[in-house]
Amino acid sequence: MNSKRQTFQWGLESFEIPVILGDDETEGKPFVLWDDIKQKAPPTAHLQREKQTLDFMTDAEGKSLLPLRIEHQPGSTIEIIFDRSSLPDPLLDTHTPATPYYISDESHMSDIETRSHSNMSTSSYSSEPTTESQVSTFASEYHPRAIQSNPMPQANMRAKNSIEQRQLLKAEMLKRRELQQQTDEMRQSIFQMQQRALDRLAHIRSQVQTILSQNGTWRSSRIPRLFIVLPNNSSTIGSSSSSSVGGTTLVGSQQRFEDLTHSETFRLYFLCECGNHTTPHKGSKIPHHIHLVRHEGYDIENPAEFFRHYGAHILSLLHMMKYGISVAGFTALPLSPQASIEPTSRTQQPSRKLEPLVNHAIEVLENLSANGYFSIISNGPTKQQQKDGLDDSQVVDLKELGAYLKGKEAHGRVGNLHRIITREGHVKWVCRDHYHDRYTASAIKEIREILDVHSGEFDDHLGRIDVTLASPGAALHFYKAIERGKFIQEVKVRMTWDVSMSDLKSLRDVISKSRVVCLELACSASNAASDILNRNKRSDPLWQTIESPRLQSFTLTEYVGFFSRVSVPAATTHLRVLRISERVDWKKDGSRVVDFLRLCPRLNELHLGCTNVDDAYAAIRRTTTGFCPLEHLALDNGATSGMLAKFRDGEPTFMDLLASDISSPLLLGAKGLQILHLRPLTVTEMDPSLVEGLVRRNPILNKLMIFCPVSDFLRSLTIIQETATTSKRCELNTLTLYCNRNLLHATNIQNKISVKLELMSPGVPSDILNSLLRVYGSRLTKFRVEGDASKSLSLLSLTMRHTKSILSRLDIACPLLTPLILRDLKSIIECCRSSLSHLSIVVYSAWEGSKADTELANFIVEFGPCWTEIMVSSPTVDAWKMAFSRRGFFVPDDVFKILSPSSSRLPKTEERHGAVPQSQSKKLDSLHKSFLKTIGGGNHS
Repeated sequence: MNSKRQTFQWGLESFEIPVILGDDETEGKPFVLWDDIKQKAPPTAHLQREKQTLDFMTDAEGKSLLPLRIEHQPGSTIEIIFDRSSLPDPLLDTHTPATPYYISDESHMSDIETRSHSNMSTSSYSSEPTTESQVSTFASEYHPRAIQSNPMPQANMRAKNSIEQRQLLKAEMLKRRELQQQTDEMRQSIFQMQQRALDRLAHIRSQVQTILSQNGTWRSSRIPRLFIVLPNNSSTIGSSSSSSVGGTTLVGSQQRFEDLTHSETFRLYFLCECGNHTTPHKGSKIPHHIHLVRHEGYDIENPAEFFRHYGAHILSLLHMMKYGISVAGFTALPLSPQASIEPTSRTQQPSRKLEPLVNHAIEVLENLSANGYFSIISNGPTKQQQKDGLDDSQVVDLKELGAYLKGKEAHGRVGNLHRIITREGHVKWVCRDHYHDRYTASAIKEIREILDVHSGEFDDHLGRIDVTLASPGAALHFYKAIERGKFIQEVKVRMTWDVSMSDLKSLRDVISKSRVVCLELACSASNAASDILNRNKRSDPLWQTIESPRLQSFTLTEYVGFFSRVSVPAATTHLRVLRISERVDWKKDGSRVVDFLRLCPRLNELHLGCTNVDDAYAAIRRTTTGFCPLEHLALDNGATSGMLAKFRDGEPTFMDLLASDISSPLLLGAKGLQILHLRPLTVTEMDPSLVEGLVRRNPILNKLMIFCPVSDFLRSLTIIQETATTSKRCELNTLTLYCNRNLLHATNIQNKISVKLELMSPGVPSDILNSLLRVYGSRLTKFRVEGDASKSLSLLSLTMRHTKSILSRLDIACPLLTPLILRDLKSIIECCRSSLSHLSIVVYSAWEGSKADTELANFIVEFGPCWTEIMVSSPTVDAWKMAFSRRGFFVPDDVFKILSPSSSRLPKTEERHGAVPQSQSKKLDSLHKSFLKTIGGGNHS
C-alpha cells in the first residue's frame, strides 16, 4: 500500500493528496493527478515550488501526458496560485459571506492589492463620452443631405424629424454620460473599499501574528493566552441594530463604559493552542488547528474593567477565529457556518451555532474600540520585550486574568486545558484530546499507580507531582516514573530521612534526563559518619542539578549548606526562579552567592534567607542590574528584618520593608517603598523627626506600621497626619501603632471613623490610658480592665452612652471590683451588647458570702448568657458555682474555668519585645510565605 502524500498550500490552507506510484509512461516517477488537485482547489491556475513554476509531466516527444499530472516533490510543499477571475469578490457584497476571507501571508495580500489596482485601471472607459458638439455636428451633416434628396414638403417634415432626433440624441448622450460618471464613482468607491479591507486584513494579521509568535515560558504562561468572549444568550443576537455589553446599549460616544456591570451577557472561552508542536511523529487522527475548547466557559467579574483591559486582545483573536490564519506553526481555519458550541455536562444550554455568536461579539467589541474604550494592560514594554521587537501596544499582561473569572478551578486549572512544554521550552495550553494524542494513557496511568503507593498526587492538567518519600528505595522507584513521564513538568518532593550525597546524585541524574522545569525539594543533609568525607562537598549534586538546561525554577527548604558546603565551580544556569530558605551567613558566604548570580542571566525571581539584609540587597542589586531581568526579590532575616521588592527594567517599583535598625541604609534610602514595618528591638520613644522624615521621603508609602510605646500613639498619629497634609504628595492611608497587645490602627489617617483601638496589655499609665479613651473611646474594639481602672471606666461609660459602641471584646481582671467599678461595667456592657462577642472575668477572691461577694455574684448572673469565660481560683470553685446556681445561673462547663497562678500574666518575651499584631504575625513568622502570596509563587490573586 502506498502511503506517500504530497502537501499543497493554498493561501493559508494546507492539504495533502495521495501520490500515485510511477509507471513505464512516467519512467517510474511518482506523480499527482491534476484533476485531484482541482477537486481540492477548483480555481487553480498553476503550481510553483520555491518560486519556480511546475510543468506537467511530458513524454519523450515533449507532449503532456494525459490525464495531466505533476511529478511528486518529496519533502516539499507545493504552492497553488489560483485563478482570481473565477472567485467572487466579497467586497461587492454588503453582507458577511458564509466563508469569509482567509487571511494569507504577505505575498498573498500584495497579490490581492495588485489585482485591485489592475481591476480599477481596466474598468475605466477607454474613449471620451460623446459631447454635445458631436451631436450637433452629426445633426447638421444629416439635415442638408435630407433636403437634397427629398422634395420640399418631405424635406420640411424630415428637417423637423431631424431636430427632434437631435434633441433625443442629445438627451440620450447626457444620460449616458451621467451613468458613466456614476459607474466611475462606484468603481472608485469599490476600489477604496477594497483598499480599506486589505489594510484591515493586513492589520488583523499583524495583531494575531504578534500574539501567536510570543513564546511563553513556564513562569510567564501561568494562564492560557488564547481566549475569546461570546454572548451568553443567543436570543438577543440581531434583535436590534445596536450592540450591548452587560445589558447596556451602545449608542455611539454617549455610551458610558462604566455602566457595563452585568457579567451574564458574555462568557469567556479558552482556545486550544494545538499546532505543529502537538502533532505526533507517527501521525494523528485528529486535526491540529486552533479551536474552541469543550467547556462551559466562565462568567466574567467586573466586565467593564475586563473589556477595558483585554478587549483589544480578544478582538484580534475573534478576527482570527472568523477569517483564519497560518503563522508561527499555528493554523486556524476560517469559521465554518456549521461550527457550533456543543453542550457540556455542566450546562443546560443546547448546541449553538458559532458563527452568529462570533459576529455579534466582533460587532460589540469593534463598537467599543471605535469609542476608545480599550486600554492595554501594560506599563510599557520591558527591555526584554523590546529586544523581542514588541512595542507597548503589543504587550498584554495576563497575570490578573484569573481574577476576572467566576467559578474557576483551583490550583491553576482553567477550561479543561492541559499545560505542555515543547522541546524548545515553550509553554502551550491544549485540550484533552490533543494532550492524550501527544502522551499515551498508559504512561499517565503508570505515574498514578506509582504515586498511589507513596500517597502522592498528580495533576495532569499542569503536569505537577506532589509526593513525600520515606526512604532511598522509594525515591529510586519514583525516579523511574519521572524518567518515563515526559509530561511531568513540576515536581514537589519531600524526603523525610537525612539524605546522603548518593541520594542527591540520584536526584540529579533523573532531573537531567527528564523534562522537569520546576523542582521544589525539602530535605535535610545527613551527618552520618559514613558521609563525613563528603561534608564540604555534599551540595555538589544540587549545584549540578540546577545546571539542567530545562530547569527554570528551583526551591530548596530545610537544607543547610547549599552555599557553604560545595566544591564544584558554578556553571551557567537557565533558572528564572531561585528560592533558598537557609539563612546564609552573608559575611562568610555572600561572595559565593554573588558569584552564583553572575551565572544566572535569566533570573527573574530570587528569595534568599540571609543574616544581613542591607548588605545582601546592595550586593545583589550591583550584580543583577543590567545583567539579568530580576523582577522580584525577597530577603529574610527572621522577625528582625526582611524585604520584598519588585523591579522593572532594573528600577524598584515596589518595596515592603521590615526594619529593626532605624539607621538602616535601606530604610533611609529605599526607592519604591510602599509598605514599611519599623520594629526596633527595644521599646523606645519614637523620634518625631524620624517619623516625619520617613513620610516625606517616601511619597508613595501607603502602609506604615511602628512598634512604639503607648505614650507615643497620639503624638505619632498627629505628626503623621500633619506631615501628610503639608506634603506635596503623600499616599499614606494605613497606619498601625502597637506595643505588646495595645494597638491603634487606622485605614484612613485623616478619618477618625476608620480608627480602631485595642488596649489589652497591662502597665499603661492611667493618664495615657485616659487620653486615648477621651479621643478614641468610641473606636475601642478590645479592652482589658486591670488595676485601679475606676476613672478610665467612668470615662469609657460616659463616651459609650453618647456614641454607638463597636467594642467586641471585654476582659475584666481587676483584683478589687468596687461598687463604682461594677456600676460602670454594667453601663458599658449594656451599651455594647450587640457588638460584644467575647466577655470574660477573673474572680480572684474566695467566696465568703460578704457584701462584696454578693454584689459580684449578682453582677455576673445579670449578664449570664453574655459570658464566654469565668475564671475562678481553684480552692473556691464549688462555692462560686453554688452562689451562681442559687441565683438561677448555671454556668456551662466550657465557660467556667479554673484560674491558674500565671493566667493573668503575659509571657516574659512579650513583655520585653512586644507582641506582634495578629494581622502581621504570619508575615514575621515566615516572610517566605508572604513572599509567595505577594509576588506569585504559583498563585495569581
